[in-house]
Amino acid sequence: MYVMGQRDVTQTKDDVWLVAAHLVVCYGSFCGWKTDTLKPIAAEERRIEEEEKKVEPSGSNETTLGHGNGSALKTSRLFILHLRMDYQLIALAMLLMAFIEQSLASCVVDSFTVKQDFDPVRYAGKWYALQKKDPEGLFLQDNISAEYTVGDDGAMVASSRGRVTLFGFWVVCADMAAQYSVPDPVTPGKMFMNYQGLASYLSSGGDNYWVIDTDYDNYAITYACRTLKEDGSCEDGYAIVFSRNPRGFSPATQRVVRQKQEEICMAGQFQPVLQSVSKITVIKNVMPILVSSRT
Repeated sequence: MYVMGQRDVTQTKDDVWLVAAHLVVCYGSFCGWKTDTLKPIAAEERRIEEEEKKVEPSGSNETTLGHGNGSALKTSRLFILHLRMDYQLIALAMLLMAFIEQSLASCVVDSFTVKQDFDPVRYAGKWYALQKKDPEGLFLQDNISAEYTVGDDGAMVASSRGRVTLFGFWVVCADMAAQYSVPDPVTPGKMFMNYQGLASYLSSGGDNYWVIDTDYDNYAITYACRTLKEDGSCEDGYAIVFSRNPRGFSPATQRVVRQKQEEICMAGQFQPVLQSVSKITVIKNVMPILVSSRT
């Protein structure tokens, strides 16, 4: 099985024909063609051989000529039958190619769907991170939570907290603040997040904030791609799975979350987020979620 997301889509496309060829050979030799599809060829070969045996004179030029005509007829018939089988094999390869191409195309970031008719008022409130896929660079480690509020003007803001290690040894609980805007009202689930921190060269900036899915009462999946590859797939991105309950999800909700992780080509890339209470230093107005030198 191909695991999408981590691998470059262009490189994967280069392997498609090789995969198709292997599957066609397997299918043709061992998985059914030999016992079913190739039966007409075998039957035709036996029939022609039996006819040739019935009319097999000996010792004359006519015999040689007749046998030559029979061989030519046999060759022609077998050529047509083999050609027909070749077309079937090519059709199978093309269908496989189309299927794989469709799977590859689904990893183009612009093809990802977000929560339809996203409602920030219902989304507001406290959320706890249970899983995360980190971007490149420093990212919140654990005890991640976020509280969203919606103002009278409909704008959404958030205050978030999480534990992070600074300078490789200093573990702190860092608070952050963020404001969200909707570039296109047609897709309110695709927002842009501006965040601020104590040290602007470390922690101020902006990123996309896409709500891939949420039921507002149990789970939410957010996604951001910071840089794109030439083929439209994500070079560097991150995602967080939130829950209203820090203790986790029901099995039914877990299945929904896994499906959404596959849809954004991040299946198997998430890490669990610990939610616990500990005595750690608190630094106000630090945005450790996206600590980088980006502006």
